[in-house]
Amino acid sequence: MRDLLKIEKIFLNFTLKNIALVLNISLFVFSSKLNNDTLLSDKQMSLVYGFSIKTLQNHRSLRVGIPYIKLGKMVRYRKKDVDEYIELHKVKYND
Repeated sequence: MRDLLKIEKIFLNFTLKNIALVLNISLFVFSSKLNNDTLLSDKQMSLVYGFSIKTLQNHRSLRVGIPYIKLGKMVRYRKKDVDEYIELHKVKYND
């Protein structure tokens, strides 16, 4: 019985690693096909750039952060605006 539990645990870990790998590859393919005018949702911003959805919501309510587009109740971020925001906040060191 113990051996069966070990095998199940190994299989589960192996399966989760494979799922994570497939998701990473899918994300890479998705992000490589984005052009500057692509509009991204909160969820896509979280997946592609790593921004927390809650942080994006807080920034909008405080009127700070990345410029966004509001279409009815829908909120979208233009890829070009996100890239510019990231570039503006890059920390540079003097050598």
